[in-house]
Amino acid sequence: MRNKLGKVRVIGGKWRGTKLEVIHADGLRPTADRVKETLFNWLSMHLVGAHCLDLFSGSGALGIEAVSRGALDATLVECNESLVHEIDSLLERLGAKNIKSVQADGLQWLTKSELQFDIVFLDPPFGSTLVDSCLDILSERGLSEQALVYLERPRLASMPPKNWSVLKSGQTTDAVYMLLQKKPETIRV
Repeated sequence: MRNKLGKVRVIGGKWRGTKLEVIHADGLRPTADRVKETLFNWLSMHLVGAHCLDLFSGSGALGIEAVSRGALDATLVECNESLVHEIDSLLERLGAKNIKSVQADGLQWLTKSELQFDIVFLDPPFGSTLVDSCLDILSERGLSEQALVYLERPRLASMPPKNWSVLKSGQTTDAVYMLLQKKPETIRV
């Protein structure tokens, strides 16, 4: 039997109330319901028809929540095989044909991807140095013109990222979370 960390739930949309099993995995910290509620209030006008990327997806909760609330599709990228298995089981149970899980290293996948997204959920394991590398790649490619990036990181690393505008932000005891958009001078044609 897998070591279960607990459950998170989908808090809105067509799958509202669905519980997602969360197994124990190093670096996994599911986004708190209160933070998720705030995030999806921020995104409410941008979700319908959006192409979403949940990079370092963990339980897949953010990408699944986005599609539940009207996003066109979501790609969930996670390197942990057990987490991907849990995601795949849930997607099958939901009949979620417009959500795709990918087992891959998030940074390597992002470097090679030719897909373009309207909303990116970026919440790598705390203590990693992946945030800046991912934001550098996203400032160059992979985003639609008005794309939004949700970033969650430790409070100690809460400085605003270069080349990005912070549209909204909040914090918890351990983390700072923010909604970002590329500054106009970083948009490449």
